[in-house]
Amino acid sequence: MLNPGVIDSLPVVPLTYGPLIPVTLLGGTILQVTITDNVAFVFNNPTGALTPGAAVLLRYINASGGAHGAGTFGTNYRVSAANPAAVANGFSRTIGFIWIAPLLVEIFRTAADVPN
Repeated sequence: MLNPGVIDSLPVVPLTYGPLIPVTLLGGTILQVTITDNVAFVFNNPTGALTPGAAVLLRYINASGGAHGAGTFGTNYRVSAANPAAVANGFSRTIGFIWIAPLLVEIFRTAADVPN
């Protein structure tokens, strides 16, 4: 939980990479996945629940050695673009959401690749 005027440590929860990436909301507010190949992938609809309005950050890292596969979102994501932006090898991007059950609603995304 973020407290005004206090820097809190947010837990990082690793997601298991594969063609279907399970997204479990319990246990953390920073979700992180490392992409290791060029196969298309889907961020599955989130399971679990958070306090309404809770912030969730989704960071995806390209460690595939080249271009990663195309990514898409499940139907319970409300995003400004249908797909997560491609990210160069050795870089990452982050998308910020708020939880409005059962939806993750995008509030921002990084505008460019960020070095790992």
